[in-house]
Amino acid sequence: MLIPEYNLREWLDTDLPIEEIADTLTMGGVEVEGFIDLAKGLENVFVGKVMSVEKHPSADKLNICKVMTDVELQIVCGDITVREEMLVACAKVGAKLPGEFVIRKTKIRGVLSEGMLCSESELGLSKKSDGILVINGSYEKNIGLPFCKSLNLDGKVLVVKPTPNRADCFSIRGIAKDLAALCTTDITFKNPTWFRKFASPFENNETYSSEFCGLSKEVCSAFFSVCITNLNNNSETPHWITNALKKLGQKTISPLVDISNYFMFVLGRPSHIFDLDKINLPPKGLEVRYGKEGDEITLLSDDSYENLKDILLIADMNGPVAMAGIMGGKSTMVDKNTKNILIEAAAWIPSVIRGKARKLGLNSEASIRFEKGVDPEMLQADMEVICNCIQKTLGGDVGKPNFKSFINDFRKQINFRVHKCNDVLGTKIFKDDIRKIFINLGCTVIESISGDDCYEVSPPLSRFDIEIEEDLIEEVARVYGYQRIESTFPNGLISPQRSFSKDITESIRDTLVNFSFTEVINFGFI
Repeated sequence: MLIPEYNLREWLDTDLPIEEIADTLTMGGVEVEGFIDLAKGLENVFVGKVMSVEKHPSADKLNICKVMTDVELQIVCGDITVREEMLVACAKVGAKLPGEFVIRKTKIRGVLSEGMLCSESELGLSKKSDGILVINGSYEKNIGLPFCKSLNLDGKVLVVKPTPNRADCFSIRGIAKDLAALCTTDITFKNPTWFRKFASPFENNETYSSEFCGLSKEVCSAFFSVCITNLNNNSETPHWITNALKKLGQKTISPLVDISNYFMFVLGRPSHIFDLDKINLPPKGLEVRYGKEGDEITLLSDDSYENLKDILLIADMNGPVAMAGIMGGKSTMVDKNTKNILIEAAAWIPSVIRGKARKLGLNSEASIRFEKGVDPEMLQADMEVICNCIQKTLGGDVGKPNFKSFINDFRKQINFRVHKCNDVLGTKIFKDDIRKIFINLGCTVIESISGDDCYEVSPPLSRFDIEIEEDLIEEVARVYGYQRIESTFPNGLISPQRSFSKDITESIRDTLVNFSFTEVINFGFI
């Protein structure tokens, strides 16, 4: 998973170097495998503006462009889409692009060329690109300035490998929260300015309400849906979102899809957007149900499926329109003509989603997160941010939200004994220090009536991996620091014993071999 430094620091109040942040994460159990330096090889690339475009006198497929950076350059370009007033990434003479490609002053068909207009793939920002990179017009004030600094590409990208049980760490916000808990003295968690800016109340619009039926705690712990009407779908995706998606290794598609994808990676909040005009709404609203005989669906990936008996679906009067937690259907997908949308997001129960995508041969970023678990507690706040970002980008009227929550049925309360924690770890951590660790992790901690050194700990619902007391002990060790736990010799005597059950096991083994079974001896992990 890619975590851009710039986007991570939006959630943190810290001056720690990125190398120390990576080391803190790794020692806390979230492995950082390495760094990607996006600015490497782009030191001599600048933001430029195309001032004029003329046809090459000796080549129909080439154009002669006058490009303004800090100085005016003449550049021969083979991209037919180049036009006046376009902002571009201009590599000047001497630039050494990724792949050891050096830009030199040269003559192309007899015309001097003093640089190159670059595509995303030539800059190393993507594997494939369809033409030169077009920079958003809002960057006009950056003409002549370094390309990387102007587009916040001068930081590094962390290559993070969270363990599958840490569902909370499959987002930038989740990584930032864990960092703040691991390093309380040097790192403070904060909400970015754009998060506070977009969080605003929904309109109480009864006309465009969005109802769903079939919701229960057996399929989800929380559910949210809302309609947004009268969108201006000709707008562009905000440049700060497109820049972030590029650093996350994602393509930009359209404003609605880009916004949904961005917040999935940043907040860990997968959502799905339906074209409201393509849905045949039942009287009681869309239905959340398991597949039945005759159901079939064609997904956004163009794959078609039948026999959906074990798959949780979202269906209208015509049949399934999405596989819950996996992928939406093609029949209700948004496109450039979409004016009215229905957006839904849920905290599906992981066991309901887990294994279904693999069984169907599918793999989506949404299903990866849903089968591990997504945070139900922040669902409503996150959806306010997403919907208001859509509204500020595309306009439209936000309707009355439909929010259902069953989270109280999923809260866990675990009895934690301080003396057992210290016995297991071989430490002497004070009770108040352990309490601070739990609070920094977002847990609710109260004194237990079962003893002076006991707590009743309720972990946040985003921590699906914390189920029992031993899980809490592991959290104490992780945050306290493995390197601070002194080495000790194990206590007790270990002596070999031969039991009656071992004799029986060997007898069974011999009998099976006599019946032509083959014994397989695997690697021993004990």
